[in-house]
Amino acid sequence: MTLAPFYSRWVIIESELITKIINTGNQTVPLTITLDDQSYQMVNATTLQNDDPNAFNTAEQQDAVVPKALTDGQLPVRGSQGFTWTVPVFSSTVIQFDK
Repeated sequence: MTLAPFYSRWVIIESELITKIINTGNQTVPLTITLDDQSYQMVNATTLQNDDPNAFNTAEQQDAVVPKALTDGQLPVRGSQGFTWTVPVFSSTVIQFDK
């Protein structure tokens, strides 16, 4: 299996750790996020995603691609190796951890 083009960016603002994860490919990507500081807990995550990579918003169709807050069952799960999650296809997701 070839992993899709995959990018991430990390920012620390005071006690918050924020990461943006982008999957530009047509396959989901398994991901484990391991944090050295175990005091971080997941606060929230929001994703911008559409199964059609050519989808875009227009004046007539303003909700083709909209941000969606991830809910239980969609959020990364904390385990002994860190937070595990499956990154959706054609998506940009922001995950915020807080102490």
